Amino acid sequence: MPRFPLLLTAILVLLTPLVRGQTLAPELAQIDTQRETAVKALDTSREAELARLQKSFLAELEAAEKTATSAGRVAELTAITHLREDVTKGATSPSAAAGASKLVAKQYADFLSAVDRMDRQYQAQYERADATFLRALSQVEGRVPANSPLREQMAGLKGKLFDRKAAAELPGVWILKCPDVKWSGKREFLKDGTFTWEFDPPGKWRLTARELVLEYSPGKIERFEWPMQKGELVGVNGEGRKLFFTKKK
Repeated sequence: MPRFPLLLTAILVLLTPLVRGQTLAPELAQIDTQRETAVKALDTSREAELARLQKSFLAELEAAEKTATSAGRVAELTAITHLREDVTKGATSPSAAAGASKLVAKQYADFLSAVDRMDRQYQAQYERADATFLRALSQVEGRVPANSPLREQMAGLKGKLFDRKAAAELPGVWILKCPDVKWSGKREFLKDGTFTWEFDPPGKWRLTARELVLEYSPGKIERFEWPMQKGELVGVNGEGRKLFFTKKK
């Protein structure tokens, strides 16, 4: 399920109007500003639509909670509580409805389907914005000599576009393995730049053009090469042990 984080500009750490510390040439700055404006408008619109879908489903959960309370169904109440927490924080795992009634499970499945349809519609709009951006860049590129400094700036701008697309693949559940100690664990990446793991509090993730950085607490960091290769991320922990990440299907 594709995702488009609202705070992605901050996560990618590639700020307008700078590319690798250089001030963009005026013709490139204009193109970049137009794209950023279009993307932010789509981000805002998508977040509003997602909030509407969440509000509708949470209202259904509230009704189900009242029914379960009246009937004294403790297990179902626990499932509803966990499901509400997951939906509120942006998690959308199909297994989150485990333990809920058939009605709630169906309502949750309908909610996930609605979010998926919405994301596919917005993905098409993001791709159109990207295509417009690339066409504008190509027009400038056709007028620029091969050895012009503008070539590097244009490459940097294209990197921003590709990084945003790649980052949409990250949210979800990933399986982490460390062969050196024969250990495996689970990480769930959320669109707000945090991730859950075996312990509290949640960690933070950030993505650059070349690496995914996980911060569990000050001083405890894991780094992975980005983008992923053949569906896998390879990295190391603070002890130098090799780590492997694969996304759970």
